[in-house]
Amino acid sequence: MPEFPAITHVALTVTSLERSVPWYKALFGSDPILDEDTGPFQRVAWLTSGTLVGLTQFPDLNSTQPFNERRPGLDHLAFGCANRDELKAWEIRLNELGIPVTGGLGLWLAEQDLRRVLCVTGTKGKSTTASVTGHLLTGLGYRCLVGGNIGVVPYDPAEKADFDYWVIEVSSYQATDLPCTPPVRPSSHLYFRICGTASASAKVAKAR
Repeated sequence: MPEFPAITHVALTVTSLERSVPWYKALFGSDPILDEDTGPFQRVAWLTSGTLVGLTQFPDLNSTQPFNERRPGLDHLAFGCANRDELKAWEIRLNELGIPVTGGLGLWLAEQDLRRVLCVTGTKGKSTTASVTGHLLTGLGYRCLVGGNIGVVPYDPAEKADFDYWVIEVSSYQATDLPCTPPVRPSSHLYFRICGTASASAKVAKAR
């Protein structure tokens, strides 16, 4: 069997080219190389690193609902960076455009029941608090994963997902990347940013 060839183009169906084209034009930093109205549909496309990315608008859309990755079809479109400096440059660029930037933990949290997730961060005692919380939950008979910076990442495909609770240690830098807006609880040594309804303190970890 011959080697599978490179993907040459991706076409995304949008509800409004008038709204979408300026957004992608700002993202790509260039004008489209194609703008055609074929009758059955209108398409605008950009050439990005050898791949065509096209936007298509149909006059007879069967749905105007916003995109949802849980519906059959497209899950996401990804672009790769060659190194960390390039990644950082794109993070700055996307922030300038007002486009949310998140990482693996943020993407994982966006799909979880946050009532079952506890993220622990601060300056001191993160690992102890996360470990004690996990120990208490396990002692109460719950299936609990303690991970993040002190163990496996919760979004590791090799890890099973049938847990009752996740206790995740995160750095203060990672905490700013979370898609939820967790309440902040101060203690004598550190701040905890909590996702969901669980809470913790520096000396005693208690699941509600």
